[in-house]
Amino acid sequence: MPETLNKIRLYMRPDRRYWTPIAAADRASDPMLYPLNFAPRLADGHFSHFDERGLPLRPTSAGHIHNYTRICGWALAHCSLARAGRLNSTGERALIVAADYVTETGVAVAAGLHQRAEIPGSGHVGGISAMAQGQAMSLLVRAHRLTAD
Repeated sequence: MPETLNKIRLYMRPDRRYWTPIAAADRASDPMLYPLNFAPRLADGHFSHFDERGLPLRPTSAGHIHNYTRICGWALAHCSLARAGRLNSTGERALIVAADYVTETGVAVAAGLHQRAEIPGSGHVGGISAMAQGQAMSLLVRAHRLTAD
């Protein structure tokens, strides 16, 4: 319950919008930037639980899980801090660790990779989210730009 109340507090802050867009001109000049500025989420408690690799976890009533939108949002938040197409070392590590997790846990289907929701104790066997798929693609494109892998 405390986690839910904290999220409500973050979303409803009267002093700013929770998600803010990055100007198209800035995105055009910096390919690492994501259309939404997730960077403030790094400092405000949105990502509060992490696994041993440093990936953010989502608390649930059944325990902490790896949630693709949380992981991708965290990595893309680091991309929001990129300048002139370059990430700092913390951002590079976040992007690579998140991209590795997405590719390792995704389910290969034909020419695609499905990000299935994690079910506590069962792994990534749940439903597929369009938001998770889109963020994963954005994350993997940026990881490829960074590593050429």
